[in-house]
This record gives sequence, structure tokens and C-alpha cells, in this order.
Amino acid sequence: MDSKKPKQGQSRLLSLPPELRNPNYRYALVGTPSVKIKNRTHVPEPPALLQTCRQVRAEAHGIYFLKNDFIFYVKNCDASLYIHWCKTFDGIRTNGSHGFELSKSVK
Repeated sequence: MDSKKPKQGQSRLLSLPPELRNPNYRYALVGTPSVKIKNRTHVPEPPALLQTCRQVRAEAHGIYFLKNDFIFYVKNCDASLYIHWCKTFDGIRTNGSHGFELSKSVK
């Protein structure tokens, strides 16, 4: 295999070809439990990997949003956070699944 050696200060991950980087992104970003969003103050931070550099964010952002399930808890029929989220990520989550649960109390 012809792998190029990373330059001084360059990430070893980014020196790999995309067909090897993508499985690493999936391993790091796709979790078994659903991502639970209970209210505006409980929106989880994006994973640290997505905050490392622009190239990694561009390559891995879609994997995170397409391959994970997101659950929104709607209280008092206020689905504004869910609606905002859908508009924000329109076009990214074309194949993934997400939904919301109506409940009297947030778990």
C-alpha cells in the first residue's frame, strides 16, 4: 500500500486516503444509544472530532448526522427546537431517522 508520510504538524489521520478515514469517522461518531435532545439547554455539543479542523468537520459531519438517531422530547406541544433542527440540517439527513416523543415530563 502506498501511504504518504504526513508532513511536520499534519495529522496522521488526514494523510490516509478517504476510504480509510471514513470507517474511522464512523467508528468514532456513530453511537449505539440515540442522541437525546430534551430542550434548548440540553442540546449536546457536537463530538470533539467534528471540532478538530475544517477538513475533518467537512468529511465527518454528514456521517454523524446521517448515521445516528436523534430523539427530541417535546413538552407542552412546543416543537420549535425540532423544527429549527430540521431546517438547519435539511439536506444532510436525507437517509437517517429522527423523531420526537410527546411527554408530560422530560426523562
